[in-house]
Formats: sequence, structure tokens, C-alpha cells
Amino acid sequence: RVLFRSHMGTDSEDMFFEVNYHITGLNSRVKISYDRERHNLSSSTKSTKTEASIGVELGVKDNMSIEGEYTFGEIKNDNSSKSDRKINMFMVNLNYHF
Repeated sequence: RVLFRSHMGTDSEDMFFEVNYHITGLNSRVKISYDRERHNLSSSTKSTKTEASIGVELGVKDNMSIEGEYTFGEIKNDNSSKSDRKINMFMVNLNYHF
């Protein structure tokens, strides 16, 4: 499964990589991703967001799974904040596949 996303402006760039590994016998998968966004490329002050994440999805029943993901990173030179910010997020989802 590959997900393509785009939310960039005209003066930006986004580099995104994701690797998934499906564990057939367990009906599960693991993933690792990296995302680097740069904004205001023509400006002297460029804003940069860098994230990396690791996640696992475990099959619970035929159509149900539980997913956990940890994301960490940082935002530098963001116009809405006077200082750089760290990113630390943990997400848990319960999925039902129709």
C-alpha cells in the first residue's frame, strides 16, 4: 500500500520515503518513514520540518487491526514560532476494513 500526499506551495519542496514490510503469517506490518519539507526557498530564511516515524499494525480479527506509530522530529525557522520546536507524537488507531 502506497499513499501519496501533497500539500506544498509553489516555493517549497518535500522529500518523503516510506518502507513497509508485510508479515503474512501474522497478518501484520511494520513501517519506517522519513519526511523533510522546506518552505520559502526563495527567501533568506527557509522553514524546515523534518520527521521520522516507526509503526506497527497487528491483525486482531479478519477485518480488524490495531496500529501504533511513534513520530519524532523538529521544525526550524517557522514563521509562527519564535523558536525551533521538537515533534514527539504517539498515535494508536483501531482499524476496521470493509
